[in-house]
Amino acid sequence: MSLGQVDKAFLRPRKLVEVLAYKPHMSTTLLNLMQKHQLQPSAVRRVVFTYPRVFYLEEEVVKLRPRLTMCPSYSVAGECDLADECETLHYLKDVCTSDSCFRSHDWEQQPNSRILYNHFLEELNNEVLCKMVQLVIQDSDEEERELNIDGRLNASLWTMNSNGDVLVPEICYFSVEGLCKQENVGCSRLHATRHYQWQVREKDGRWQNLQDAQVMALERSYCDPAQESVPMPPPNPTTYRPPPGYLLQIMGRDTWTAHFDTMTITNTSGEILWLRRLCTEEKEDTDVKARNFVWYFLTEENEWVPYGTPHNDLVSSITWEEIEKSFKEGSKIIYFSTENHKYSIEFATMTQTNDENGSQKEIRRRPQPHLDEDEESTRASSPDYGEDETPESPIPSSLEGEDEETPAPSSPTSTSPSFQGSEIDPSLPVIWEDMECVENLRLVPLNPYTNEYREVMALLEPGLSKRRVLGIKRIQNRQLWRKFQKRLEEMPDIYNGPEPTIRQLFHGTTKDVLPKIFRKNLDRTLQGTSYGKKTRYGHGTYFFSDVDRAFRYSVPDSRYDKSYLLVAQVAVADITKGDGTMESPPTDPETGVTSDTTVNDVETPTVYVKYDKKEYYPQYIVTVT
Repeated sequence: MSLGQVDKAFLRPRKLVEVLAYKPHMSTTLLNLMQKHQLQPSAVRRVVFTYPRVFYLEEEVVKLRPRLTMCPSYSVAGECDLADECETLHYLKDVCTSDSCFRSHDWEQQPNSRILYNHFLEELNNEVLCKMVQLVIQDSDEEERELNIDGRLNASLWTMNSNGDVLVPEICYFSVEGLCKQENVGCSRLHATRHYQWQVREKDGRWQNLQDAQVMALERSYCDPAQESVPMPPPNPTTYRPPPGYLLQIMGRDTWTAHFDTMTITNTSGEILWLRRLCTEEKEDTDVKARNFVWYFLTEENEWVPYGTPHNDLVSSITWEEIEKSFKEGSKIIYFSTENHKYSIEFATMTQTNDENGSQKEIRRRPQPHLDEDEESTRASSPDYGEDETPESPIPSSLEGEDEETPAPSSPTSTSPSFQGSEIDPSLPVIWEDMECVENLRLVPLNPYTNEYREVMALLEPGLSKRRVLGIKRIQNRQLWRKFQKRLEEMPDIYNGPEPTIRQLFHGTTKDVLPKIFRKNLDRTLQGTSYGKKTRYGHGTYFFSDVDRAFRYSVPDSRYDKSYLLVAQVAVADITKGDGTMESPPTDPETGVTSDTTVNDVETPTVYVKYDKKEYYPQYIVTVT
């Protein structure tokens, strides 16, 4: 199945566990899974590569090989200092006859039940679990070789993992913007697809990553200085970013509220969990709004105003940027003035004091608003249905497709978007990550050890020359994908021609236009200045079958010398030789077929020009240096 092709068979990891657990050696072939259990190979591969700590694929053989280890302290001494927080199994295979034995012989006790749940194994019976542990532990040297290919057991922690307890409480800049060189050996920072993340922990526990809907609800409120607290969405048991197991254990399905002044969350029973926000590490010559903090003071009108902003014709002698600099330098108190008064700011109490009359005001430090402005975010809320930034299609009106889709009105009884769960949509490619109902756009960094990454690299390598790939991200735009699929069905009728074929072609571009491409797709106004007024083969959007030629139109950014290449799925039905006068493809007067694509050479085309943006889909963005 080609990349992006729809596979309607959606497979849950627990279903694959259930099948493999009762196979000899807990493994079988892809063919057996398809013939005996109707599990499509593409769906099986997707699950295997999504959960490498549970499954392993060796050529055509799928193995159930969860990365389970026995706690050495518990096995030897019968106790462990981490107790229920331990990440390894507490289990003694020898049956004890003593009624007073305090050691665990039960898979349902903690930490065993949590670990089994996180590996989708909780529904297996005791006999199968014992067999599995023995199988995993047996021939440990061979198993370590199989499971630890290229050092994956030491891989860095990602936001899609439950455990987010990193050594350095920051997000790795390179994991977001490119490829971290420490990915395989274990980066000390958290790896993420965006510049911020929220986590919770129990007292003296480990920090756990919150799910995407929870993160977005917290981030949006935290960027608003007027917000003191916000209700949190409960853990979604159907979402696997990250897996819900441990969050459900510590949060349950109760209602929790986040309090930004104490950085805690509390439920209706008065239980407390600790809360923290991680953001990207500081890098010289980079400006990440999610990392910038603005300082606000409260006015008599109960409005929060950034320091340095005029208010009632008065301006403080200090700006929020200067306050932040002093705060980071460890200052305890700083002084400033306005035209009429002198003030001091005490960081320990987060108060501003009028040094003349002693009156005090609360101050707040919050992230610079960025969710609505940062168009390069790896997530976007519901589609932007405002004024379309793309020009009208040059195809004659008689050949145009349907108008742009308009969103259905939301139900007045529907819940807040932030609280909605993920949507399993069979119309989307099975290889895509599950997206929340409110999401239209997500950029997904590809793991270099997956088949998908290798397939994209195989497309690129002939034209890479001395260029080095820093990262590949899958572009998941729900709206653009559906328009592309709909157009594929319509093209034979619109052009009175043959069924289209899908070709994977390349388009070099520049960083400044990428955010609009991710949201609105490519067109001539978004190709970047490097294309100029390119019309040699027609007035349309240009794609190339040759990677090296596409790279010629990717002007590296001046700061980091990075170039950007789009890998696109392009629908091509009928082609004709293009020229610089064509505003749209011509119609053959003899056959009545209208071409949808103009090319440089009809026999061996290497340049393809498209005139309707619904006839191509930007599939991957590749960053190279």
